[in-house]
This record gives sequence, structure tokens and C-alpha cells, in this order.
Amino acid sequence: MPRVTAGIAMSHAPGMIGWPETIGEAERHRMEAACAQIATYLDERRPDVLIAFLDDHFEQMYRSLTPTFAIGVADMHSGPPEYWQPVLRMDGAKDIPGSPKFAEHLLRETVHAGFDVARVGPVEYGNNLIVVLELIRNAYDIPVIPVFLNVYTPPLPTMRRAYAFGEAIRAAVDAYGEDIDVGFLATGGLSHSPPIWLEHVHGGREEEFHPYLQNIKRFQHEGRAVLDDIPDLMTQMAELEQDMMRTSNEPLTNPEWDLAFLDVITSGDAHRVQAMSYDEIEAGGGFGAHEVLNWAALMGAMNGAPATLVDYQSVPEWITGIGYMTY
Repeated sequence: MPRVTAGIAMSHAPGMIGWPETIGEAERHRMEAACAQIATYLDERRPDVLIAFLDDHFEQMYRSLTPTFAIGVADMHSGPPEYWQPVLRMDGAKDIPGSPKFAEHLLRETVHAGFDVARVGPVEYGNNLIVVLELIRNAYDIPVIPVFLNVYTPPLPTMRRAYAFGEAIRAAVDAYGEDIDVGFLATGGLSHSPPIWLEHVHGGREEEFHPYLQNIKRFQHEGRAVLDDIPDLMTQMAELEQDMMRTSNEPLTNPEWDLAFLDVITSGDAHRVQAMSYDEIEAGGGFGAHEVLNWAALMGAMNGAPATLVDYQSVPEWITGIGYMTY
């Protein structure tokens, strides 16, 4: 009989492992302490597999084909791809097992439950998963089933739909016919507006922005072939994020919005989470905050249970509000 033994929600940002020295020593120690607490929590619960609610950062899904939901089915996944490695200060890719039989079951059951879920795999993870595992489980010894939600290419699923998808994943877990301990993981968020191209933000005005924006627009639409012309595109992204921190006249995070959102999760207010609208999230947290769709899916998978806040940090140096939670 399947048992759910762990639930973790944690923000990801490339700066967390790519340029950690840009924050103060006390803030860095706070991050390390929060990650150590989550690592201990995960080790104590020892799941046989992690089901990870993620968004793809254009590693395999592009503007030309972006499923609303997708599940990776493969014996083995890996990451980060070569073009991410200098940014994340990693010497090579890690192999991450994928639990294909269980993934196949989740895919079949969620489609039968009425969700049009795409099959992907093998997956190459970017900072969406690699940053988190480097900080809480860098042995990469727990199989991971990637469950993707579209958070960047409108129209996005609603928070209500993301929550319901998490419920469907949990129902599929509960219906699995084998003895297995399952952990859930959601990564992403909180408030931030990363340097990506979006039609409703930048459409028709690319010439006004950093040349990088024109290149990242090509990458988001055309895929990795663009890297043949611009192999250092992710390095440009990292440099631009750090430049934003140094020169921006606008706040790069919104701690008030972040803490209000985290309070909703810790109180187990599933109705409020599901009622949050696209416009509300973007107005409060910026367009990167739509990654909280992953948190909504996790809450659904945890049957609406309240979570425990481990810590929160507003980190403009990484242009992200960072939250850490366990269930």
C-alpha cells in the first residue's frame, strides 16, 4: 500500500548555488540552515520516490509546444544540461533515476481522471530541480518523477485547476498497487520577475531592452539550436540578473505578498489558494510568481493540509523571494 511520507515546498533560483556569495554571511547561513533542516526531514522520512511539481525553463518545452501538464516517464533523467553548468557552478550533469513504472501509472490515471497530460522524457533538468537537490539531497539517490505545470506561456492553468491536478496525482498514488513510500516536492516562486521574454510584458518593444532579451525570445521559441549561435546565453542571463540587483530602481521582490501567500499555505486555506487569480498573482508577485501553481498542486496532493514554515528570505541579490516549507 502506498504511503505519503513527506511534502516539501521550496523556492529555486540560480543564484542560490550560482552566486551565493552575493548575499551577506548571515543570510547565507540562514539559507544553509533552512536547507539543512529540510534535508534532515527528507532523510528521516526516506521516501522511495519523489514526485516533483516543476515548471520547465525551456529546457525541453518551448513556446511552440507547451503542454499545460506533463509527466516525465523514463528510466533515467539528468541535469543540468551543458549550457546551464557554468551558471550553476557545476562540472557536469547528474544522473537522476526516474521510476518509469510508477510514472506510467500516474500518467495513465491522471489522463483517465480527465486531465490532458503530455508524456515527456527523458528530461534534462535546469535550475528548477537541480538547485533544490544540490541544497537538500546532492547524492541524487532518490528517484524523481517530474510533473510539469505550465507557468510561463499563457494561457496558464488556474490555481483551482493546479490544485485539482495535485488531487488527481494523489488519487493515482493512493491507487497504486505496490508498497511504496512517496514524497512530494514543489519548487519555484515566490515573488520575482526573471529576465525572460513575455508577450504581454515585452511584445513589440524588444529593441528597448537589453540585447539579451532578443536572444532569449529566440531561444524560448526556437529551442537549443539558438545556442549554436549564442552558447553563453545562460551566462548572459546570470549577468543580467546580477545587474538588475545593482541598478534596479524598483523592488525586485515583494516580501509582503510572499508572506501573505505563505500564511495561506501554513493555515491550510485551500479555498483561498484555489481562488487566487492570474492577475492577482502577477500584480502582487510579478510574472515569475506564477510558479506558485506548483505549490497549489502540492497542496492538492497533500489533501489541503496546513504546512509548516521553515523560513522565508527576501533576496534581491537573487531577484527572488525564497520560501521553505514542509508538511
